[in-house]
Amino acid sequence: MVQPLTYSTHYSTTQPSNHSINHLPLIQKLGYALGMHGIMYFWYASNLYLLFFYTDVVGLQATQASLIFFVSLIWDGITDPLMGNLTDRHVARGGRYRPLILVGGIPFCLSFVGIFYVPAWADPFIYCLLANLVFRTCWTMTYIPYTSMLTRITPDSRERAQIGGYKTISFSLAKLPVGYFVLPLVSYFAVQHFAGDKAMGYVATMSIFAALGAVVFVICYALTPEDSSVKFVRSEPLSWAVFVAYFGKNSQLWLIIAGVFFGSGAFGIMMQSIMYYFKYFLQDEASAKFALTSVGLGGIVVIPLWMWMVKKTSNRAVWMTGCAMACLSLITMNLFPSPTNLWADFPISDALWSATLIFFAAAGVYAFIMTFLPMVADSVDYGELQSGYRVEAFSFGFLSLANKLSIGTAGLLLGHLLEFFQFEANVEQSEYTVNGLQTIITVCPTIGLLLSIVAISFYKINAPYHRQIVEQLKQHR
Repeated sequence: MVQPLTYSTHYSTTQPSNHSINHLPLIQKLGYALGMHGIMYFWYASNLYLLFFYTDVVGLQATQASLIFFVSLIWDGITDPLMGNLTDRHVARGGRYRPLILVGGIPFCLSFVGIFYVPAWADPFIYCLLANLVFRTCWTMTYIPYTSMLTRITPDSRERAQIGGYKTISFSLAKLPVGYFVLPLVSYFAVQHFAGDKAMGYVATMSIFAALGAVVFVICYALTPEDSSVKFVRSEPLSWAVFVAYFGKNSQLWLIIAGVFFGSGAFGIMMQSIMYYFKYFLQDEASAKFALTSVGLGGIVVIPLWMWMVKKTSNRAVWMTGCAMACLSLITMNLFPSPTNLWADFPISDALWSATLIFFAAAGVYAFIMTFLPMVADSVDYGELQSGYRVEAFSFGFLSLANKLSIGTAGLLLGHLLEFFQFEANVEQSEYTVNGLQTIITVCPTIGLLLSIVAISFYKINAPYHRQIVEQLKQHR
């Protein structure tokens, strides 16, 4: 029989300083949130452009490209809980998680460029697969310590939710340059510096974002100390029996995992479809930048609303409301792909109409993106109370596994749907294919978002209940 807290986290009995751990300085909240800005450069660029880059620039088949996407994300997901296990055992000068932001961050930046660079001597499929496996490993080395550090910044549920809001605004801001400038920069570098080589245009463009990401990771490290009132006691490593006991009694974490699986998959397939939808359905590839930018704008505009709603209601209510809003937008996009379907003299183009509806869909999805990490942090407290074990980084790692599995499955599904609807890159598509692209970008995400609503409707941790959990944990400790 395993003993509780074999590798434990003990809060010191000393009184905190005037800078209470329940009221963090704004600079620390912003410093932590900034880290997600750099991570989002790579996440957004790889999700928006990588599949399209492999099919329409490198020349891979859609099923090959989606298989690379799927395998690398599954590898990423598998390594996430393993990295979580390692960091749960790790204590270093400067904190448990904070030093790893730099250790993993710099290789992360370099490997990001590698997934867009395909040497002429290499087999494209094999090289792209290997490059993506390296990239996803570096991702894990950075992302898991970063997200896990949220539990060490503050134990307060509402403070965590506020940090989640700042973090969501931060990565929404990162989406603006990635969404708007990538395609123009690719064209500029290809024409002006690489004799029309579009592949090298992508490499040069992604190198700029990699350099910016490196700067961001250094700033995040400098501005975000871990809470010094939290003391670590190193004893025996957590055994797998502890993980089984912990997860077996943490029903709330499982609900979050299910909600994230369906919600992330829905968002992933929507975003990966945008380039195809604009190029082949709307016949306006250049205007895709407006839709890609609108995804980031949705977060910037609506996050203050979701943050206000969290204070007035709960993370659960905001999650469900946002997903319902996204479903409504996508259904509208399916039923009315052109504004002229509603009004013959509507004064905007089909491309701007689609970009607007994608804006509202993304704004809704940001509700669950903003809330799920603070909810996981709360579920860690719930799991400790129910099981007697505190498992932090592994919880975030396991959630990340579900997230990556979801996004990878969405990419694999997209590749097979493109094949099912008889898609061929860089040729005129049949009416059957064009209608299929509309179905992929609207119907598939709607189904996933509805399933996410169902899963999270059973989640029960709100702010008052979490305060009770924290008080009981203090007594136990």
